[in-house]
Amino acid sequence: MFLVSPFPPRPARVRASARCTGARTRALLGVALAALMTIAQPLPGRAEKLTADVATTLEKGYGRLVLTFRDRNLIPPYSVKQNNGVVVLEFSDEVGIDVDQLAARLAPYVTVARRDPEGKSVRIALARQVRVNTMEAGEKLFVDFLPAKWTGAPPPLPPEVIDALAKRAEAAMRAARDAEFAKSGIHMQPKLDFRVGRLPTFTRFAFGWNLPFDAAFSRDGDRVTLRFNRSAPIDFAPIDVEPVAGLVDVFADPAPEGLKIVFTVAPGTDVRGFRERDGYVVDVLHATDAASAGEAMTRQALGDPASGRGRLIVSAGEVAPAAAKPVEKPATPAPAAAP
Repeated sequence: MFLVSPFPPRPARVRASARCTGARTRALLGVALAALMTIAQPLPGRAEKLTADVATTLEKGYGRLVLTFRDRNLIPPYSVKQNNGVVVLEFSDEVGIDVDQLAARLAPYVTVARRDPEGKSVRIALARQVRVNTMEAGEKLFVDFLPAKWTGAPPPLPPEVIDALAKRAEAAMRAARDAEFAKSGIHMQPKLDFRVGRLPTFTRFAFGWNLPFDAAFSRDGDRVTLRFNRSAPIDFAPIDVEPVAGLVDVFADPAPEGLKIVFTVAPGTDVRGFRERDGYVVDVLHATDAASAGEAMTRQALGDPASGRGRLIVSAGEVAPAAAKPVEKPATPAPAAAP
């Protein structure tokens, strides 16, 4: 039996979804939602039968309810109403959702929760005066119960959710670009521009593609593997003509599903890899020290790990080598006094 009386027939206060804090989060959400809208439209005139999984956490100073809608890229249209100590989540279609344990898991904020008979709404009776804040992230709906005295910005999305949104937005944009090429009849052949840059402290291999690409970088002992989801011929002549210190061997394995490049490096050689603009960069570091202040500035500008700004990539389970400490010279003992 529901312990809270029904709402009086007066306009209910509707709280809009809160914006995620930070410009980066807002930008990622905007791009992700815009890209995913093209593939998440339901069929018109048909009621969907939805299912949502429930997760709850008691965070520091507030409670959080997370609804994850299965087999969807976006959550369905919904509204949030709060009146007389009751919060109503109402969706456009029937939702299969289990809220029986909600009160036990969010006891400081919720006394009872139930699903309405028509299956489109969830009513939550509050245990105290709270502010309800909602955030959307793909197929997830975050509902935060904040104390009435809460000050400042609302809690942000979890970092792993933001990262997942960024990856999905990037993948959606690549798919949209490929679809535009296909629609216009343009078929672009993948081309790879391979360049070698040499400095006293490291050698840089730059891989530039004419199309959007995915890359995976890994290390297993002295073997470093770089995989691309696109394939194109590559010429290692610059390496054959002038060998690279610390590099024992390199070979490429082109295949229809993608290009694999394997570097074999000398024991103890540090290697790093990262995306840069429309390409990917692999640096093979040399075991030398900066010989001058000018060289140290060059290392810093190019992101050399010796400058403290580089991004070092090691294999799983390994520990990134710490910066070498200067060796202190033993103090010279003072000459003994003459007798």
